[in-house]
Amino acid sequence: MSDERTPPPPPTCAECGAVIGVYEPIVARLGDGTVVQTSLAAEPELERGEWSRYHRECYARSLAA
Repeated sequence: MSDERTPPPPPTCAECGAVIGVYEPIVARLGDGTVVQTSLAAEPELERGEWSRYHRECYARSLAA
């Protein structure tokens, strides 16, 4: 049984695996394929969920690969 007071792990970049800061510009690829450029501060609902989150630079690198 998990402790309800234990916070979930911070969101990480799907490309590099590093933590994504709340004010960093990110790219989120939603389940339907929509790509959103934002930040977790602007759209906190993107912090959790089954979508991919990337640092902006990492997303651009993943497209170039």
